[in-house]
Amino acid sequence: MPADDMRKYVRMVVNLLIVLAIISPLVPLLTKDIQDLALPQVTLPAASETAKLVAAGQRVAQQSQNLFLSEGQKRLEERLNEIALMVEGVKSSSVAIQMDRYDQVRGIAVTIDCPTSDYDVAADKIQRTMAALLDMDPALILIYRSNGKGGLPDENPGGGQ
Repeated sequence: MPADDMRKYVRMVVNLLIVLAIISPLVPLLTKDIQDLALPQVTLPAASETAKLVAAGQRVAQQSQNLFLSEGQKRLEERLNEIALMVEGVKSSSVAIQMDRYDQVRGIAVTIDCPTSDYDVAADKIQRTMAALLDMDPALILIYRSNGKGGLPDENPGGGQ
């Protein structure tokens, strides 16, 4: 053995070699389990399947949008009906909205039941109120008078239309 200063370094190196000699047969046993692990295989769908999935997703999105829009249209018709009923002389009313696209109202048809003497004033007030509320041309709002036969409108719209 070398002198005292070098002795402890030599002893440390020899001890490391002994530890490595003991551990080296164990390393393959410890790493065998790691090598045997199978990673999950990820397979991408074929292009035709992807196209089908995209098309199905677009159909679901369109159906959801249509449902949302029809529900919104129904609620708007209910609110406009309430406005028509607030006008003096109107006994009953019904509202139908024609939509062009989800944000475009093409026209509104309002059928009211009121005395003949009150009809022109009520129709004008309903038309102006709805046009102002919806910020649209009053000409797109047609007011019909119920003919008294189950709420069916007369053929000619009122309110100067």
